[in-house]
Amino acid sequence: MTRTRRATAIAACLALGSHTLIGGCSFILVRGPVKEAPGRYAPAACTSSRAVPWLDFSLAAAQGYAAFYVLGQTDAQYEGKALSREELAWTLAGTTMLHAISAMYGFSKVATCREIRSQTVIPYEPAPAHQTRAERRSDEAAEEAAVQARMREKAAADAKVESERAAADAKAAGEAARHAPARPTTAP
Repeated sequence: MTRTRRATAIAACLALGSHTLIGGCSFILVRGPVKEAPGRYAPAACTSSRAVPWLDFSLAAAQGYAAFYVLGQTDAQYEGKALSREELAWTLAGTTMLHAISAMYGFSKVATCREIRSQTVIPYEPAPAHQTRAERRSDEAAEEAAVQARMREKAAADAKVESERAAADAKAAGEAARHAPARPTTAP
């Protein structure tokens, strides 16, 4: 997008998103990385700026505050108006949720884009596989289990060596006792 086109889109999001249910600037402006193959992404066209998700977040916060403000007022202040107090509060709550979900979507896509761009890739080397948190935890658990198994094997081997050493010492003591000259016993 060109700079003027992006500024126009942001202005449109501010104008439309703050007063009606049409909103969610992150849904419109934030682009995630394009998936080329399983575990391989093209980060070229993705959005790495958090400005638009923060805009959605601030709109959600302002509208959430406005919803609570409206609920704190009396019904008499809304007599003769197009929307009653409850209708206005529900409308504000709906737009708050829309902008909050849009902000979460935007932050998620920007984080993925930043993670993909931070990985250095050699031109002719395939990109590293992108793992989910569950896959990473599974790999870490398998690695920890392997380390624990190696520690148990080492402890078993050490115990075997120690028992063999104790058996050898006992055998040597028995041999020494058999070959030792007999001591004369003296009677008192």
